Amino acid sequence: MGKYQFDSLIDKPRSGRTPLIHSEMHDEVIDIVKKNPRQLKSAITEIQEKFGKKVSVKTLKRIIKKTDVGVEDGNLSKAKRNENEFREAQKEIEILKDEDKANIIDLYYFDESGFTGVPEIPYAWQDEDEQLLLPSGKTSRINVLGFLNKQNDFFPCVFDCSVTSDIVTACFDAFSRYITKRTIVVLDNAPIHHSAIFKSQIGTWEERGLFLYFIPKYSPELNLIEILWKHIKYFWLSTSAYKGFEFLKTELNNILASVGKEFTISFS
Repeated sequence: MGKYQFDSLIDKPRSGRTPLIHSEMHDEVIDIVKKNPRQLKSAITEIQEKFGKKVSVKTLKRIIKKTDVGVEDGNLSKAKRNENEFREAQKEIEILKDEDKANIIDLYYFDESGFTGVPEIPYAWQDEDEQLLLPSGKTSRINVLGFLNKQNDFFPCVFDCSVTSDIVTACFDAFSRYITKRTIVVLDNAPIHHSAIFKSQIGTWEERGLFLYFIPKYSPELNLIEILWKHIKYFWLSTSAYKGFEFLKTELNNILASVGKEFTISFS
């Protein structure tokens, strides 16, 4: 894909009333916690940046409990899911993979991830008995929404503001104008993907050849783009990226522009 879209796609959201973490947001809150299972305070920071509402550890655990997800010894236990739905989705995605391999369709995976000045791994190792501490500091959050296929074709949208339904819809609209054949996008069931503005554009996208496949709840392993986020955070971002926001922004943009070229993933 090569090109990537920036926050000039739409106007940044203006300030307004601070939203509450109501029940419709719980799935997105749980997704954030699942990305930070051993660092609830880090998850709280991300939740505040995304929703504009600061919650306590106690409140967060209460939300987790309500959604049948447990926290034990600082670790997030496996979420309960409908195993029949999960296995059925596995079979259907395998069929889509075969059609993609046969060049009948293009199969992409969509998700969003955030990047800040706090490294995912707080330390690394150099020589024996020598510990390398990583620089770390609170910075603004960079949100990346991306479409990725198994051939490492990548179409990212980058924003330094909160992700809203308008932003997600704008990214899908831009991607729908970029595709060249019938394309299926695998994505999760986050509430933002079922917002009124998002759903109102699905018919238009389908006319352009873009179709959506929603995976069951608590099934992140079915969305292969999760592997990309882990590679960027754990392997590709250098320690110098955490020296400040501009360092992070520059290095992250370079990585995003080089996915499929300098930076690739070998999918099994």
